[in-house]
Amino acid sequence: MAEEATTQERTWGEAFSDTGVQLAEGVNTVLGAVPNLLSPSGSIAAFFNDNADHWREQQSDALKEKIARADAAISQAGKDGLKSEIGEAARQYFSDPALAMRFVTTNLPSLVPGVGAAKVAQAATLARGATAARAAAVAVGAAGASNAVLNAGGARGDAYLDLKNTLMAQGLSAGQAEEQALKDSRIAAGIGGITGFLSGKTGLEKAVVEQMVKGRVVQAGLMAAAKEFLGEQAEEVLPQIGANLKARQYDGRSATQDVGKTMVATAIGAGPGTAMAGGVTAGRSGRRETGAGQHGALQKILDQFYSQSEATPAQKAQLRATLAQDGGLLQRLDEDATAGRLKGFALSDGTTPNLAGAYDMTTGVVTLPAGDFRSDGAAPKAGLVSSLRVQDMMMRFAFPGEHANSLGSTPKEAVDNLQSAINGSPHLAGQVREAVTPAAGEKQAVLESLALLRSIHAGGEYDSGTRTISLPLSSIAPASDPERQQKNERNLAFVLGYEVQHALNRRVMGDYANAFSAQVREIAAGNNPAPDYTETVGAYLRAVREDEARAQIGGYNALFSREKQVNPGANLDYMARMEELARQSRTETAGTTVDLFYSTKTPDETFIERLRGLARAAGVALHLIASERGGKLDAARLCEEAPGWRDASLWFCGPAGFGQALRHGLVRRGFSVGDFHQELFDMR
Repeated sequence: MAEEATTQERTWGEAFSDTGVQLAEGVNTVLGAVPNLLSPSGSIAAFFNDNADHWREQQSDALKEKIARADAAISQAGKDGLKSEIGEAARQYFSDPALAMRFVTTNLPSLVPGVGAAKVAQAATLARGATAARAAAVAVGAAGASNAVLNAGGARGDAYLDLKNTLMAQGLSAGQAEEQALKDSRIAAGIGGITGFLSGKTGLEKAVVEQMVKGRVVQAGLMAAAKEFLGEQAEEVLPQIGANLKARQYDGRSATQDVGKTMVATAIGAGPGTAMAGGVTAGRSGRRETGAGQHGALQKILDQFYSQSEATPAQKAQLRATLAQDGGLLQRLDEDATAGRLKGFALSDGTTPNLAGAYDMTTGVVTLPAGDFRSDGAAPKAGLVSSLRVQDMMMRFAFPGEHANSLGSTPKEAVDNLQSAINGSPHLAGQVREAVTPAAGEKQAVLESLALLRSIHAGGEYDSGTRTISLPLSSIAPASDPERQQKNERNLAFVLGYEVQHALNRRVMGDYANAFSAQVREIAAGNNPAPDYTETVGAYLRAVREDEARAQIGGYNALFSREKQVNPGANLDYMARMEELARQSRTETAGTTVDLFYSTKTPDETFIERLRGLARAAGVALHLIASERGGKLDAARLCEEAPGWRDASLWFCGPAGFGQALRHGLVRRGFSVGDFHQELFDMR
């Protein structure tokens, strides 16, 4: 007691100064993590290590004396075992706020990289049109990666210094100790990376970006806090045990040396992060339990629709039943409402085509097709959930940011044109509704989002990985010239039908790709010194060709369906004469002649017959060009066989070099480069 009475106490000025110094030490630790991971013996790592010593030396004499006394007492207690060390560390640190706050303050900067990486990844993913759930998953992965790097670097740096000093104490030269410590510290780095990754995916960073929280307020908050706390303990304790086990070979130390001290220090330093994780999670869980039902923002909009709209009791019951059957859709629509994208529902009145719903960016109102409702009963039609999914996708395309007020929204006219193309073609509307609905036994639909495409030459792109269709803004933005606008509308109907059919082909193409990979591995594993992949590759290429042909036909059918709405009397002959009629009347009211050029080296007669049948059914003029028979598809031949090429739009899919040569040849002949659209495709 007499010894404790002589301990010097800090002034308020020293306390404030110590806080600033400790924050600087924490920032230095974060910045030095990567150099310590890559080369703990290098000059950059040495700079940060010296800097850490500098900041610790800048602390007040009173605090440095407290730290020295506490370390000596804890070290002495550690000789009696782990439990004794934990007890003494707890007594020392919890009895003196100055010692406890040191761990809190130095740890605060370490919270920034993981949370920052998560929020940046989340915002970037949302900006690409992904769902909030997908964005949260990407964000958690980014946080885990960030934590893994930083924790691995910190663990290796600490282990390297400990091992180097231990080896030098055993009589090794500085060079020998350094070389061995570099090798041995990799174990601590590996453990630190793994624990950092897992902690980042389950702790505070997940709580910050997570969209849906299960459980009651207290339960959810405590669970999140526990995950953050245990993750922090694992990040610090396990790498230290790994380093101790390596050092044990040289000095015979216990595997738990200094572990008790680390556990208590980490428990104190993790306090803010633990509290934040629990509080954020509990708050979000609480919001889910407020209002009428578990989705307060959406429920308010539904209550307004139920009370003020002219919908019949049966229609209201069917909407309730539809949302109750699809928890994922319910969650996404609640996110739309919370973000300000969705502000109301309405029913179509039949004055404008509405086959898959319509979203008004200005009012935030989604107008649902009247045809999706039954005249009576509470059982909903299957089409209603499809229309709601289409509209959720459309809202996120219109406002890809986290909130409707965020920068970077898609122009309203472009969104309106896109919806008009879908609702103006019954075939296309059916394609889209099918594509956004998960097949039986599957959790994801083949089409989940829309995005803007940056390429100036590609007409559109379907990404099977993200299940996203991307379109260039030029294809959906309004044109100043009415004639060009009519042409753009027809092109948009075609490219949407084309890309949506690619999406619908995803399941079959996935099976072909899996079978192809399995067959290639099987052939490669055989004993044949000259493996023959001819049949396997040929089968896969036939599948790719059929995928492309079906996509082309899907585009033509979407276009023809649109023209039928403009002119109910339109038939295949009418479509063939459309350009001539348009020039005579100077008004392109509907339709276009469609020529499909299919170029191949060796025709597959079975596939060609199927292609001819599909072309006949869609009223498409098929031009077959076989290079082994002297045929060649170039600009000259295309212009010869398609006399109306100057006024046409061209959609190309094939090797990039082939497409570039064809485009240059046509442009030299006077073809508008803006009418050449190229699929993003190349041989690998």
